[in-house]
Amino acid sequence: VYVDCNCCNGRLKTAAPVTGGGEGEAGTRSSGWESRITKKLDIMHLLMRIGREMNAEHVRRAYFLKQLSRAVFTESLADTERLEEIRKKAGLALTPEQKRIDRYRYVRRAIGDPQTICAKVLLVTKAHIALDIEASNQCQKAGMPIDNITPASPAYPLITAKVKKVIFNQCVHLLNGCVSDCCTSYVAVGERDYRSTGEKVMEYRSLRGTSKELQDRDLRRESDVGHNQLQQEEALGNRQ
Repeated sequence: VYVDCNCCNGRLKTAAPVTGGGEGEAGTRSSGWESRITKKLDIMHLLMRIGREMNAEHVRRAYFLKQLSRAVFTESLADTERLEEIRKKAGLALTPEQKRIDRYRYVRRAIGDPQTICAKVLLVTKAHIALDIEASNQCQKAGMPIDNITPASPAYPLITAKVKKVIFNQCVHLLNGCVSDCCTSYVAVGERDYRSTGEKVMEYRSLRGTSKELQDRDLRRESDVGHNQLQQEEALGNRQ
């Protein structure tokens, strides 16, 4: 089950992380039927947590989030090479938006082992901290203020103390295996004629997470209702 919260207790596991789920030695132990469910944190929610703490108007915000996504996901080399082969053969020159749609439909992506993706996320963060320092130094050389500045200032950092804190918190989920794939994350829905070239490519649908927030809330609501009913039945049984 993909969730947007409560994938683990937010503390780093003492045992070696397992990619099979967010529950573990330091995780929240469930009882009854809940113990048979593997909870995974929807990666989009993890990225949204970071994005919410950042200056929405910062010129590097979108690029930083894009780099984080690339740090987490590894695209199938076979799928990307197949698309490039067809495009080159057909002489297609696609826009960035068309390529984005192609990746969504035809390219499988994997979320690798916890240590690797966490290290990549921290490297991206470190690089942008260096860019923040460079921007601050340039502003200082130009005689611009660098202390007590507003978000509108070019010296205002992208990676603030608040952003660092939320990134480190999300790294706990990464290291706990809360987002790493534990099984097949895609299903093939059939071959498609790629952009009317006559070349066939397989289209995939992701099984990772959901695009409908209502489904997440309904699952949590049903879980809470079932848990409450069980507690009420146990209480009645004890009274009898």
